[in-house]
Amino acid sequence: MLKLKIVEDFPAEVEVRLPDGSTGTFTARFRYISKERYAELIDQAQALAADGDTRISDLLNWKARVIDELLTSVEGIADGDGKPLDQDSARRAVLEHLPLLNAAFDAFVSCYGGAAAKNSRTSRSR
Repeated sequence: MLKLKIVEDFPAEVEVRLPDGSTGTFTARFRYISKERYAELIDQAQALAADGDTRISDLLNWKARVIDELLTSVEGIADGDGKPLDQDSARRAVLEHLPLLNAAFDAFVSCYGGAAAKNSRTSRSR
């Protein structure tokens, strides 16, 4: 039996591949949003993708705004010396470093929206 418990946020394991080829994971917690808000986000993404004047920077800025809205906490990111980042630094790292941002966005979409959203034009344009 499925027990449906409404929660304010939910965890997702985020798998990251860095430009140097190294890989790792961290845990992000995302805000639970209504299906209407999710549909708005998908509509925004599709509008950006369909606009012939949209630059990649516009899409990346949109993605950062979405993750900034949805990300409630981050665990499991360390600095170059292996020292765990505090919450503010970890959150900033996700928002400012493209591989982390893309991976967090993909994790949210995978947990929340499934294949239909991952197959949208915006997702394919990365």
